[in-house]
Amino acid sequence: MYKKHKIISVIGFITVFTISCILHIVPIKMASDILTVTSIILGFYVTALSTLFENSVIKDMAKRQDTRIKSKTELGVLLSYYKSSIMISFAVIFTSILCILLDGVSNYTICHLQNIMLSIMLGLVFISLYLMMVLINLYINMIRLNTKDKKE
Repeated sequence: MYKKHKIISVIGFITVFTISCILHIVPIKMASDILTVTSIILGFYVTALSTLFENSVIKDMAKRQDTRIKSKTELGVLLSYYKSSIMISFAVIFTSILCILLDGVSNYTICHLQNIMLSIMLGLVFISLYLMMVLINLYINMIRLNTKDKKE
């Protein structure tokens, strides 16, 4: 991933986590909805990856060195975004399930743990949505390149 996107992800996570902790935002009612949205995002990733195999632009990306990360090809960078996005999505699913399981427990320590888990979940949701936006922008650029190549 590019440094800019890593920095935005970390700052966004810290901001959302902090705001959630300070304001005691309790999205436990949203945990199942977040689980559903994250599953849809994972479906998008799998579908998008499967369409890459038939795209001629991908073959070109596998040959071109990335302009920002010299040790990787453009395809390698794209795949690193997918890997990060999928891992974050699974982390959202994991924290959502934990939050749902901890709901209703009246133990003081577990309630604090649940609030921390909910804040982590919201921060991860921010990163997941941000990385999805980055990947959609990459896809739009790939479509532009593909249509440009076909016109020529």
